[in-house]
Amino acid sequence: MTDIRPATSADIDSLYDLYRQVARQGEGLARTEAEISRAYIVGFVAQALERGLIMVVEGEAGLIGSLHAYAPQPAQFGHCLSDLTIALSPDAQGMGLGQQLFEAYIARVRGQLSHINRIELMCRESNIRALKLYDRLGFVTEGRLKNRVRRPDGSFEDDLILGLCL
Repeated sequence: MTDIRPATSADIDSLYDLYRQVARQGEGLARTEAEISRAYIVGFVAQALERGLIMVVEGEAGLIGSLHAYAPQPAQFGHCLSDLTIALSPDAQGMGLGQQLFEAYIARVRGQLSHINRIELMCRESNIRALKLYDRLGFVTEGRLKNRVRRPDGSFEDDLILGLCL
């Protein structure tokens, strides 16, 4: 059984553990495990609580997923949620929890953040599973950043820019 709910600052330690676990698998997050610091977690939680939304999925064993985004600055972008990141425990992947989390997130944005009319994210072109999810959710590919991502083997791939207008 899982519970999807808004996160609080009390979730920081669990988010730190989750992000390190997801980064350890080597795919999904742009950051490596060594780049996941407590300061990084504290920073995005504070920004999401102040200017956006962060939600988590709890399972029987604790936190197994998180999705956050926040409005970039300056104020002219205050109607957008950006820098979106989803992290799902490797053990919880492939069970539809990512889609459930996204659907709950979008519903909460529509219901409680009426000033937000756009959610944007970036996704590596090779992340086909994620791209299919974003398509099902209504995100549209709006652009391509050539050679933006450097893979561990030194090769490059494009990052795709996707947007969802609410």
